[in-house]
Amino acid sequence: LGGIAYWQTDYETMQSAYEEAVEIARGLGERRLLSEAIYDLAHLPVVLDGDFEGSERLLLESLRLADPADLALAGRIWTALGFMAMVHTQRSIADRKEPIQKAITISRALGDRLMEASNLVTLAGLEFATANFDAARDHIQEATEISAAESESPILFATVFPPLALIANHDGRH
Repeated sequence: LGGIAYWQTDYETMQSAYEEAVEIARGLGERRLLSEAIYDLAHLPVVLDGDFEGSERLLLESLRLADPADLALAGRIWTALGFMAMVHTQRSIADRKEPIQKAITISRALGDRLMEASNLVTLAGLEFATANFDAARDHIQEATEISAAESESPILFATVFPPLALIANHDGRH
C-alpha cells in the first residue's frame, strides 16, 4: 500500500502504511520483515523533507537487521545507500563510492544484470559529478550494453539516456 501511495504521490497514506508495517513487523519479531519495513520507511525522510541523512540512518538500521546471506535484500539496501551517497556531497569520494560498489558486487553475485546496470548508472553519476568523466563514460557505456542485452523494456533501456546525454553534452556533442 505504501509503495502504491508513493507512486500516486499520496505521501500521507504512504507514511501511514510504512509506519504501520514497521509496527506490525516489530510486534511479530520477524527480523527480515522488520528489515524490509524499515527499508521502505527509509524513503520517507528524503521524499517528505529532502532529509538524506534521515533516510540513510534508517537504511543502515535496515541493513543491521538484514541477514547477510540475504543478498537480494542487502543488494536493495546497498543500492539505496549508494544513491544517498551519490548526493551526499559532505563525504570523501571513496566513502561515497563504497556503497555503490557494494551494490554492484552484490548484483553481479546474484546475476541481476538490470540492477547491476542501475547501480552502474549511479556510479557514473557520482563519477560525472566529481569530474571523473572517463570513468563516468565507461560506467554508462557498460550500463547501456547491459540494458540493451538484458531488457526487452524500452522504459528500462531509456534510463541510460539522460546520463548518456550529460556525457555527450560534456564532450561537446550536443
